[in-house]
Amino acid sequence: MIAVWLLIMLIGIVGTAFASGRAVTSAIGIAEHMKIPPAVVGLTVMAIGTDLPEIANSIVASATGHGDVNLGDSMGSVLTQVTLTLGLLCLARGQITTNRNFVIAVGTTTVFSVVVVRLVVDDGQFSHVDGLVLIGLWLAGTALLGQGELRERPKLSDPGGRLRRRVVSTIGWLALVGVLAVAIVESFLRIAETLGIPEFVGSFAALAIGTSLPELFVDWTAIRRGASSMAIGDIFGSSFVDATLSVGIGPAIFSSSVSSAVHAGTTLVAVGVLLATVVVARSRRYDWRMAVPLVAIYGAVQVGAASLA
Repeated sequence: MIAVWLLIMLIGIVGTAFASGRAVTSAIGIAEHMKIPPAVVGLTVMAIGTDLPEIANSIVASATGHGDVNLGDSMGSVLTQVTLTLGLLCLARGQITTNRNFVIAVGTTTVFSVVVVRLVVDDGQFSHVDGLVLIGLWLAGTALLGQGELRERPKLSDPGGRLRRRVVSTIGWLALVGVLAVAIVESFLRIAETLGIPEFVGSFAALAIGTSLPELFVDWTAIRRGASSMAIGDIFGSSFVDATLSVGIGPAIFSSSVSSAVHAGTTLVAVGVLLATVVVARSRRYDWRMAVPLVAIYGAVQVGAASLA
């Protein structure tokens, strides 16, 4: 049976790679038409689109009483994207350019959001109010972060039907990315269940990697096509979405309980994202010299979370 789920995962990965390429092409067209900075497109449209698996998992896990799966997947994805995913992209593509101040702002906001998550689940409950607070934090943070990048950037007054088609195309391809990623998520869950891996540990490690694959494929394609600012905006934007909207949307609809295992893991994620943000802020190049410490941070947090869970 594990072989069947492995096959499903492979099909999902191949399909995600194809759909992500189409999504990036449409998103780049949107940025060019609207004169919107690519980083903002990454922070909003791309980040939400590539986080559809985490959003879906949050709702399903909360509805079925698996609060640890929601926390594990979302918090694990926060860590994976700003450390492992960014590190792999730096190793594969050499130097990447982006707005460092924008990255620092999003990274710092994400750290704050993870700390809020840690505080709201301290009582072992993830209530409707807790979820709504995190969704509100996402709305406020996105507005503030995007406003800084959009300042003094002109927009076309009448973008026309071509832009509308590109918007629809981007949403459609990102939706397909999400559907295929759900298949990847399900395969990871089935394999973890067969092997007897605890919910939080399995979702924090294996499931988070599965739901982070869309970011890896989308951002790889964006960087390869010269839109590295969009890619970095998506990586850090997705982490912010995971720490707010994704983890909060499920409990906002279905309140759930969580075990004490999530406390140590969430705390370590906050530390890991903070360290990753410092590494990015101090690095002059997005290459292997930045990739090595990022991957090391990812490994250290994973080992720490597994041992303390």
